[in-house]
Amino acid sequence: MSRNYNLSNIEELASGDQEFINTIVATFLEEIPEDLENLKKAFIANDFNGVYQNAHKIKPTVDMFGLGIMEEIIVVQEWGRLKKSKEDISSFVDIVSNKINTVKEELIKDFQL
Repeated sequence: MSRNYNLSNIEELASGDQEFINTIVATFLEEIPEDLENLKKAFIANDFNGVYQNAHKIKPTVDMFGLGIMEEIIVVQEWGRLKKSKEDISSFVDIVSNKINTVKEELIKDFQL
């Protein structure tokens, strides 16, 4: 079964420590959905700083979990940073949101959480 995430970066950091991997996954599940909701609320409110801050916070996790949406999260982050109010990035926000929600469900299932 194909997954929407890749733990190879985390496994390399863990050096075989499954408890460490479990902690990283639990942290993802605890923090990233909330950060995503904050990002979406900020986007709807045209809160550029809020979009930037939340995208910036999510970005390393997107990379660490190999979600394959780095380009999209950077577009969202830069929209907020550069206050690109005339640019419609709703499709990028949707891609980020859908991927994170899919990975969240996969991690819950795969790690029996």
